[in-house]
Amino acid sequence: MIIVMTGAAISGQGTVFGLLGPVELVRSGRRDAVGATKQRIALAALLLHPNQAVSADELIEHLWPGGTPHSAPRDARAALHTHIARLRQVLDEERIRTARDGYLIRVGAADVDVARFRDLLGRAGETSDRNTEAALLRAALDLWRGPALADVPSPSLQRDHAVHLAEERLRTLERWLELSLRAGRHEHVVAELRAATTAHPLRERLWAQLMLALYRSGRQAEALHAYLTVAAVLREELGIDPGDELRRLHRAILEADPGLRIPPAGREKVTVRPWQLPQDAAGFTGRQRELRALDGLLDGPAGVAVVTGTAGVGKTALAVHWGHRVRRRFPDGQLYLDLHGFGPGEPLSPVAALEVLLQALNVPTRRIPAGLQARSALLRSALTGRRLLMVLDNARDAAQVRPLLPGSDAVAVLTSRDRLRGLSVHGRCSHLTLGVFSPEESATLLTSLLGPGADRAEHEARSELGRLCAQLPLALRIAAAAVAHDPHQSVRGYADALRRGDRLTALRLDEHTGVRESLERSYTALPPAERDLFRLLGLVPGADFTAGTAAALCGVRADLAARWLARLADRNLVEQYAPARYRWHDLLRLYAVEQCTAQERAAAVARMHEWYPRGCR
Repeated sequence: MIIVMTGAAISGQGTVFGLLGPVELVRSGRRDAVGATKQRIALAALLLHPNQAVSADELIEHLWPGGTPHSAPRDARAALHTHIARLRQVLDEERIRTARDGYLIRVGAADVDVARFRDLLGRAGETSDRNTEAALLRAALDLWRGPALADVPSPSLQRDHAVHLAEERLRTLERWLELSLRAGRHEHVVAELRAATTAHPLRERLWAQLMLALYRSGRQAEALHAYLTVAAVLREELGIDPGDELRRLHRAILEADPGLRIPPAGREKVTVRPWQLPQDAAGFTGRQRELRALDGLLDGPAGVAVVTGTAGVGKTALAVHWGHRVRRRFPDGQLYLDLHGFGPGEPLSPVAALEVLLQALNVPTRRIPAGLQARSALLRSALTGRRLLMVLDNARDAAQVRPLLPGSDAVAVLTSRDRLRGLSVHGRCSHLTLGVFSPEESATLLTSLLGPGADRAEHEARSELGRLCAQLPLALRIAAAAVAHDPHQSVRGYADALRRGDRLTALRLDEHTGVRESLERSYTALPPAERDLFRLLGLVPGADFTAGTAAALCGVRADLAARWLARLADRNLVEQYAPARYRWHDLLRLYAVEQCTAQERAAAVARMHEWYPRGCR
């Protein structure tokens, strides 16, 4: 369901190609056909030899059926050049290169479904774990959309490639069915076996598997009838009797041989479905627009949603609340993992995160490979066929989460203080940015946590408390907890204390849970130059600022300050609310002021005093 395009050869292209069915290309999740017949043939011929030169003579042979370079049209080379030029327009100018006496197409290792199919088969052959092997083989089979090169009318390509690919698929299907029968999934594969024997009536191995699946499903008469059917087909088509394997199986079914039962060691293990979401936030408030956007992940192809926003704005609360609300839509479970991208502690490495996720999916530790790419591939295989939700919380950057993304079926919701722009080119990915609450939403949250206000004075005190907390959900929850747990504390008294005292110190529950502690994790993750700018922005007297203001504070060029501001916006430490204009909430400004030394303040203020009279804004 989800389309995640990995391993693209050309950064930002986001294009993958399909040959296992009609020729197609997928760009940014949208499937396109290649309409012109000659272009399809040329594209298929090039993709079947990825990153290798294909001679003009060979391409001519493929494009003009039944011919050789000598029996092709007199102007075949000119016609070939025209078809390649048009194909370049369909793709892009850099994708197809002119090579010595021919052409080559530049693609990544995962850009062509044939390469992905064979890679999955190779990894399936290397593992000794049958469950993992079955998952890899199923993932390989699911790449097929029909007969290989289904709409490529080139006898040479059909003979040299399509026939061999079809045989590879059949062998893969037989092995997957064998593993399924060993695991006791006989009832689940009967329908697929009936379709396979209808499509390949001379394939005795498939008939044997169908007979065994029917017998183990308590359908002995149907199993015997299947034998009679294949025997009649073989006699009519080839004039032969069934082979030894089918005859032995037929006799064993007649005798109800106990040896046909499922071996005890081969029975499918009961899979424990993960339900790992933390407890839903008490009094969850608002975010109706964002919840509707997340609901969009439930229909159609699975996707990835990135929930981003400043520290304490409620990203995790939204993801967890939505996960609980739609639990029934994910029958195979819900995974949750805190990636510690912004503390406390060091960020979780992708390799370590993959191990945790694989273990949660019941993959034995001894079967988990050591390398990042191998673990990532195994996760995608383990998730194939599972309708499951993954909540990857508190991500540091796109590099940390990219190897953790599912390949199909599963839905992923990521939360991060960074906008994770690097994920925008990966499949069906949407971005939601959370802002602070409106005054009305803050009032609703306080009512849900503290109960209804007693009188007008209480409502006014709560409004003031919302302003002092900058309408930041984390600050509001800390304030509500402080009032609720102190029988001698009123909202008015707490608001007065905040106004007169150190707000950042007061808005703290413990050494890890507080507004200052939360903002510090974002601040310390900044590069030095952006950290310097963030500190100095606290000295701006107005409600907003521009790149010119930032340049004057830091004593740098305006274009450099603009880049730093844009990066702070990407990290949700400032908000760009209009072209070239930025702002932030009051608690961020207070934290920034705290970080400035007296010497920094004096120098920055002097630069500002020199800059303002020149009429800069």
